[in-house]
Amino acid sequence: MRIHRVWRQRLMYALAALAVASGYSYFALAVGGCHLPVWQRLGGPDAFDWGPTLRLGVANVELRQHVTSRGWCPLTAGGESPTPPTLETLSPMSTLEPGVDHIGWKVAPGAAVEEVPNIVHFVYALKKGAPFGLLHYAAVLAAKRRIRPARILFHVGHEPQGHWWRKASEMVEVAQARDVRTVFGMPVRKIAHKADVVRLEALIKHGGIYLDMDVLALHPFDALRKMPQGTVLGFEGGDSGLCNAVMIGAPNAPFLRRWYLEYQRFSGQMWSEFSVKLPLLLARSFPDEVQMVPDRAFFYPHFDAASLSAMYLREDAALKAHFARKSTYTVHLWSSQSTAFASANAGYSPWLLNSTEFKRLQARRPSSFLALVQSVLAASE
Repeated sequence: MRIHRVWRQRLMYALAALAVASGYSYFALAVGGCHLPVWQRLGGPDAFDWGPTLRLGVANVELRQHVTSRGWCPLTAGGESPTPPTLETLSPMSTLEPGVDHIGWKVAPGAAVEEVPNIVHFVYALKKGAPFGLLHYAAVLAAKRRIRPARILFHVGHEPQGHWWRKASEMVEVAQARDVRTVFGMPVRKIAHKADVVRLEALIKHGGIYLDMDVLALHPFDALRKMPQGTVLGFEGGDSGLCNAVMIGAPNAPFLRRWYLEYQRFSGQMWSEFSVKLPLLLARSFPDEVQMVPDRAFFYPHFDAASLSAMYLREDAALKAHFARKSTYTVHLWSSQSTAFASANAGYSPWLLNSTEFKRLQARRPSSFLALVQSVLAASE
């Protein structure tokens, strides 16, 4: 046994040396020092039904980190792997950059988490000239009709224009989004990354439900808003990460604060590491602070060819049944992938549809996508 421990130690130091030599800031080890805690069984209403293999949570499963170039535990030059930082060590008010401390984090660690208010947030048009069409209007209308929020806060950098925005603006409160040039002193240049920061700040400050503009709400969120953890996130697909296209959070929720404070290490050279992969790593380390739900709750169907075909090339009975389930809260339309697929295979771009073209397609080429949007628009007719 002693021999095994010696060799394991040597392996740890060798991997640490490799990480330092390679210039990586983080290196998670599957052996020793940086094991993740047991993923405790997640609670939730029994009414949730994502099939026999998609229950809420996994019981008695010990999750360990894999060897990766960007893991959770930072290694020092000596090969030590310290324990994950806590809210107490990561969230002193003095670390907040000017212009961000208006969020007002004054909740003491361990304080009771508030219930998530029934407020919906959208973040859009951080760049001037962003179009606002029929599908954007449908996203706002679906949120209003199906979630029935007390408020819809529409965070914009530049207010959109046009017919569909005029209709949507009657349902929302326009909130000026801050111009995110830096976060904790780290430069933020990509529009997608700026939107990631704005949505986290909005949820920490106000609490509520965040939805991307390519997400259609299908059913009320009342059960999810009452989760005791104060934050709810859904798997993007498999175990690749927790997608931030749909987020539920209480004001000052510990998990959201922890996630946001990790932006002290932000790098614009990454794409989805901070928006999808990081929250999963944090959730596995701090399972009491977040309720994770399967991809079928928010993000099914996915953006693979089979799923896109079922959405845009035909009316699919299985998808229709999926959308009707109370446990299917939203459908994510995956705007980038669906635009490319529908343009190449169905002859139109979903995000450029006007009402005339929409009706023409319904008559000539019905699909799950068109039926889904029609179900939203019919509510206003």
